[in-house]
Amino acid sequence: MKRIILYSAAAVLCCINTLSCTKNTEPASIVINTSELVIDSAGERTTIGVKSNRDWEATSDASWLTLTPSSAEAFEASSYIIVEAVSNEGEERSATITVMSKSGDASASVKVIQGENGLIIKTGEEFAEYLQLVASGNATNEYKLGRDISLKDITLPEIEDFSYALDCQGHSISDWTTSRSLFNRITASGSLMNLVIDGSCSLTVPDNAVNFGFIAQVNEGTVQNIENRADIAVNAITAGKKGAICGVNKGYMSGCANYGNMTYSGDVHSADGAYYSGVAGQTDGENARIENCTNEGNISFTFNGVLTKSFYASGVVGAVNNNSKAIGCTNSGDVTVASAGNTTLLMAGGIVTYAGGEVADCTNNGAISYYAESAEGKADGGVKGTGVAGIACYEGWGNGTVRNNTNTGAVTLRAGYSLGCQASGSASKYATNVAGVFGHMYNCAVENCRNSGTVTSILADIDNPAAVHAVTNDNSKNFRQSAGGIVASSWGAVTGCENTGEINVTWTTSLPEEGVARSSVNIQFIAQVGGISGGDYHSDQGTSPIRNSINNGNINYVCDARGSNNSLGGIAGWPNKEGAAAESIIEMCENTGTITADGYGKTRIGGISGGAATHKDNTNSGRIYLKNGYSTCTIGGIAGVMAGPHTINGCESYGEIASDVKLAGKQGGSDAALGGIVGASFNQGGTTLNGCTVNCGITAPEGSTAFLIAGVVGSNKNVTTENTFGTEESPNIISGGFLTLGSARTDITAENYATYAFPWGTGSPVNENISYKITFIPAL
Repeated sequence: MKRIILYSAAAVLCCINTLSCTKNTEPASIVINTSELVIDSAGERTTIGVKSNRDWEATSDASWLTLTPSSAEAFEASSYIIVEAVSNEGEERSATITVMSKSGDASASVKVIQGENGLIIKTGEEFAEYLQLVASGNATNEYKLGRDISLKDITLPEIEDFSYALDCQGHSISDWTTSRSLFNRITASGSLMNLVIDGSCSLTVPDNAVNFGFIAQVNEGTVQNIENRADIAVNAITAGKKGAICGVNKGYMSGCANYGNMTYSGDVHSADGAYYSGVAGQTDGENARIENCTNEGNISFTFNGVLTKSFYASGVVGAVNNNSKAIGCTNSGDVTVASAGNTTLLMAGGIVTYAGGEVADCTNNGAISYYAESAEGKADGGVKGTGVAGIACYEGWGNGTVRNNTNTGAVTLRAGYSLGCQASGSASKYATNVAGVFGHMYNCAVENCRNSGTVTSILADIDNPAAVHAVTNDNSKNFRQSAGGIVASSWGAVTGCENTGEINVTWTTSLPEEGVARSSVNIQFIAQVGGISGGDYHSDQGTSPIRNSINNGNINYVCDARGSNNSLGGIAGWPNKEGAAAESIIEMCENTGTITADGYGKTRIGGISGGAATHKDNTNSGRIYLKNGYSTCTIGGIAGVMAGPHTINGCESYGEIASDVKLAGKQGGSDAALGGIVGASFNQGGTTLNGCTVNCGITAPEGSTAFLIAGVVGSNKNVTTENTFGTEESPNIISGGFLTLGSARTDITAENYATYAFPWGTGSPVNENISYKITFIPAL
């Protein structure tokens, strides 16, 4: 029985081997049941049959086809391949499916044809037809632009409302000559994406435009990834909001870019509120947002005369209003405005001019300039309510915080004189503001902002008879000219900011350069200039603290005004109201930049602040040099002046202090001195200066008043309240340094430090309500 089973198994194996041998000896054969497949443009799933006496595999030369399975073994009966095609978004297309034996000795193929999508726009004529469907309400959201198209000699219909979705798939329109928007309004349900306006287009802003952009006058929906590469001509200036892409954005704009130059040269305009910008004229409303948009085109406006109506020019968006947002935007184009002067608001900004909403994560790399001149380089025009800034000229996002903005571009104002303040938004006193990042803040904080661009403010005719100077009881005239590396006029906290850009301020008379003429001008043109903030004079003067901020930029300052106290500081010029306990502390800040003051003006100069403020844990290592100035200037390594009840605690002064001007203030006075920590301490009681360290050199002409802690200490008006200059628990430390008065140099040692710390030396203070404690700890 076992022998029979073995014989049977052998017979079966023999039959199998015989069949296999027969297949391998037959000619290789692959047969497909069709030679052509026609597939609908919408995509479909179908099959083809394959019969082969060899193992095989199938491939396609098109990524839009999927084959399942893609291989099989030889089989007598037909095998089937599932062919799946995705939808066709363009023209008719074809592919080839090839089935080949794995041994390579047989193959067969099928041609696959997929029809074109009738909703794909391929020509300028078809685009015009599509817009007719939009106008009649018969379009659908399935239409797409499938090719780069030319609009030469094609008239597009006017579209009032666009409520559809159109994806242009990165294609461009060329040869478009227009002074009209593609759509008057994109509604909340409308969406336009991925379109390029080619550089061959001829774009002109219409002379009667109010709100205007070449894509939409108003967007309430979505405008995304739209590029303009054509230059833009402006032939007339009118009120309203204008941008290359959109006039007023009330919806969402993202990824849009303008590369075209926008240019105007002509007469001044006659209507207030003219905004011109590279991407959008305005974004407006709580839900409106412009995000990751870019301008690389130059924005240039030249006026033949004095502007008497407000004008605004910016790189990305003209205005950010009513709690709307501008996030992550970049400008690399130059923004330039030139006129013979302006008698009302004028703003030139890298990202935005006027903001009443959030501006964050934005960067300006372009040069931002305003020239108020009767002829190029003359610097003789009057200006009023003028702002020039790398990011925004005015930011009034109430109780908000604007973060992470960066300016690398040069910011320049060149004019003659100031015509005073102008109300702007909620600010009643918008004067002349020039800054690397923000011009004028109103109840809004600044955080983590950076400036490396050069900030320049030139007013070369400040004593012009038409100039308006400070008058105490008139807000239209009660102003200060402001310049800062981060903020010109702050109102709100400034935290974690850094300036590395040079600040150049030249505010002079037009009188002869040398002699008595320039030095005789006694006007109340008042300056506030700082490496981080010019100052908070135009705010409530009490809620603008500056913390954890650094200035590494040099400050070059020339001012001829001596009718009042100008303020110049490495961190802030005028940081707080004098004689008032307020929240405007300067804390954990550092200055390394060199401060150079020149001219004939009267200025309070400090390594950290020029004016009085509460200081805590600040450090100055930058050189302070008074090249020229009025004889009542005051210089301090930390603060130019301090007035109670402000305090200076834990600060360190290491920078050299030098003056070419004899400052000979007297004990009991309030100015005309040099101090390692503070130039002059005066007036109100309650002043404390504790726990500070000084190791600096002071150089001044013979007869100057110079001491290592305080230059002069004024009489205490409030004689019942003690002023403290060091305590047993927190003494002030002198760790070295020197005094050079004339040719006599005195190195500070443990033996003589007490003599050179205060004006009274080792004697008695100016009155009995002043106490002090100092010690000498040599530097390591």
